[in-house]
Amino acid sequence: MSIKDLTDYVTLVGALIAAAAGVWNLLLQMRGKRDRFLVRLGAMSPTIEEETMMSVVSRSDHPIRLIDWGFIEANGSFTSFLMEWEVGDLQSEEITSRGTARLESFGQHFETGYVRRERPLGAYAISATQRRPVISFDAGMPMWRRGWIRMRLLFQCSYLAW
Repeated sequence: MSIKDLTDYVTLVGALIAAAAGVWNLLLQMRGKRDRFLVRLGAMSPTIEEETMMSVVSRSDHPIRLIDWGFIEANGSFTSFLMEWEVGDLQSEEITSRGTARLESFGQHFETGYVRRERPLGAYAISATQRRPVISFDAGMPMWRRGWIRMRLLFQCSYLAW
């Protein structure tokens, strides 16, 4: 093996490593731009409030703007806070909120709720860049029902029309 063959081999290996690192870096950059957050039924910490609360916690390093949030009812329908407020079913004084719907940094949270007669079986939120909501279920929701709702969201994105 001559020096020229060795340098060609080292150059080829270096180029392959650089290409793999470039693709890996691109994937990490694209993954980091997605809005990631957790939705949870209930308040962030235990409280004695009578309101049924839901909370959203940011898991992204960039700002996230929530455009809709609400509860998943026992029949599988989605109840939007914003829509209920706009049509007049909810008044501003009935809603309890902590934080803002614009989550600026990692770990920032938003929680909101109101007094309800029946406990919902889930909560959801959707950001400005997403097509489908992020959902969370109560432990009382049957597994087959959870799967049905997730499959329905996969094929029918208009969750408020259910």
